Amino acid sequence: MDTVIENFNSLNKYYKTIKKLNNMKKSVFTLAITMLIGGTILTGCQSSAEKVENAENNLQEAKENVLEAKQDLKVAHQDSITEYQKFRIEYEERITANEKSIADFRARMAKEKKKTEPNMKKDWPH
Repeated sequence: MDTVIENFNSLNKYYKTIKKLNNMKKSVFTLAITMLIGGTILTGCQSSAEKVENAENNLQEAKENVLEAKQDLKVAHQDSITEYQKFRIEYEERITANEKSIADFRARMAKEKKKTEPNMKKDWPH
């Protein structure tokens, strides 16, 4: 019977040791999770000075973008003016050439009319 009691006592000690180890594992795991969450919160939060600095950087970038866009707009506006002037000059030259061509055509028609008019009077019965 002594051996049964000894076995029971050794099993009881073993059970208590396992229970302590499980409690320690839970404690260590809980501590690790708590530290992980705390570290995440601390690194995720910015101080107000950092927020102000980031906002100032963003504002400066936005101002630079606005200046660049204004410059691009000026260049595009100037390019469109230049293109319009070229277009206008080109078409004014075309219009002048067409007017000259029309005037030449009318002059030729008038000459032809003068040449054919006497013949028409002869051929035309009155």
